[in-house]
Amino acid sequence: MKARIVKTALALLAAIVRSSRPGRSLGATTLAATLALALGLCAAGAALLGHSARGQGPSKEDAEPPAIAERTAKTPEEATRLARELDKRVEVTSEGDERTTVYADPDGTRSARLYSRPVRTREDGAWRSVDPTLEAETDALAPKASVGDLTFSDGGSGPLVDLADNGKSMSLGLDDPLPRPEVSGSEARYRNAFGGADLELEALPDGFSERVVLEDRPSESPVYRFKLATSGGLRADVASGERLRLRDSDGKVFALAAPARMWGSEKDSKTGEPKRSAPLDIEVRDSAEGQVLEIRPDRGFLSDPDVKLPITIDPTVRLGTNQDTFAYSASPNDNTYQGSGDHLRVGWHGSAFGKTRSFVRFTTDSIAPAKHVLSGWMHLYQHDAYSELVPIAVELRRRSWVNYLTRGKRRPPAPVSGKR
Repeated sequence: MKARIVKTALALLAAIVRSSRPGRSLGATTLAATLALALGLCAAGAALLGHSARGQGPSKEDAEPPAIAERTAKTPEEATRLARELDKRVEVTSEGDERTTVYADPDGTRSARLYSRPVRTREDGAWRSVDPTLEAETDALAPKASVGDLTFSDGGSGPLVDLADNGKSMSLGLDDPLPRPEVSGSEARYRNAFGGADLELEALPDGFSERVVLEDRPSESPVYRFKLATSGGLRADVASGERLRLRDSDGKVFALAAPARMWGSEKDSKTGEPKRSAPLDIEVRDSAEGQVLEIRPDRGFLSDPDVKLPITIDPTVRLGTNQDTFAYSASPNDNTYQGSGDHLRVGWHGSAFGKTRSFVRFTTDSIAPAKHVLSGWMHLYQHDAYSELVPIAVELRRRSWVNYLTRGKRRPPAPVSGKR
């Protein structure tokens, strides 16, 4: 059963999604993670018109998945004139970014759709929907459309993965040549890349996921080493929670990994989460040839017969820090980025995780400051629940917050009074 949940708030910057029945052991609820926030905007001093001012709710097209608009204009003035002529909203291509689309409405107002993750990228001066499907290029694999320039090795020597954006780049490599990968959609699998362990790469809209897959239990404690090269003044280190982080000379985060974890293949039939999982120890050290990323899985976990094979070891690297996150009550000092997942988790997730809250962040950088926000709608789609369907509460957090510092004990600023 699917249930659509719509909440209204002004000047929405960030939200926390939780069960609205605290104290109950609720079944895990899964929500669609790509959330559309529709805002009605008007220029400062303009009449408060538009669909939101007339008291109407979001239109059907506000709730639909992102798509590149059929009608576009470069400037707000051109878009407004065309919208009035066509009696249909028109995208303003000079405004917006990978997470935001701005439209001119027929009544003279403007609307914006904000997403919590990138939904498009600019190529050759035009917007294109993101598509992480891999395709062959000269001596490499690359997604059809992604934020930043991402390439994977097609085998042999050279970098395993390259990620570049705005004049900065990072790459990971191995000492030995790579086998030719098996490619399926957005994933590339390199068989026996680590002497008995497979290596999987997955292209994401704004980064990549890197997984070591063990089909057999190692006889010794393994250490997986990746050569790490950077440009543009980037340096790598390990942030709180065993996260690989790359920052420039000013301390700005270029790319950040989810907390490094490993898990067995057996999953909980109700939550869909792995029954057995554990954190990973990672280290970035300097060598004569540059920096090296080392991943050290615990041998006790790998040799535990209750941990079912294959075992997956996964750090996920994404550009910037604007990532959705979960906080588990059973791990109050930790959090888990969505990584390559497409869901938000809310409610009870078993004794290993406890109660779950999801934090979703929207940026408003691409909306000019000289605007009045008339109203807003946030669309959440409830995808499944293994027990009863329950109300979901959404709280507005107006001030900015950093996802990788959000934990069960360290939450974003308090919600705006009355805005739930």
